[in-house]
Amino acid sequence: MAGVPEWGDPGNDVTVNILYFYKEDIIMTYPVLDMEATGRRIKELRIQNNLSVEDVREYLGFECCQSIYKWQRGESLPLVDNLLILSRLFHTSMDDIIQVLFFLSPFEVSKAMLESYIFL
Repeated sequence: MAGVPEWGDPGNDVTVNILYFYKEDIIMTYPVLDMEATGRRIKELRIQNNLSVEDVREYLGFECCQSIYKWQRGESLPLVDNLLILSRLFHTSMDDIIQVLFFLSPFEVSKAMLESYIFL
C-alpha cells in the first residue's frame, strides 16, 4: 500500500501500534511477536553491553538464570515489567527488544481464532 511505512524500513519509526488508513476508516493491526528473534535480540543486546547472564539475573533480582536462558532461546518472553527493566539495562527501548514477525488485521485475527476451534 503506497505511503504506508512497512515494518523494518530504514528511517521509519514504526511501532507495534501501526495504523492503516482505508478511506476514512482507521483499522488497527495486531502484532505477532517473533519469540526466537526477540530471544536473539535479548542475547545480542546483553553481549553488546558486556553483560553475562548472571549479571542480568542479578539486576532483575531472579534467584536463577533459567528464565533468561528461556528468553534467549525463544521459548518464552519476558513479562512487561521485566522487559522495561531490560530496556533500561540495555540502554534501549522496549520496541527495540521486541521483534515482530508480522501484523494481522482484525479480520485475520478473527479468522485465525475461528480456525483454531474444532467443531464436532
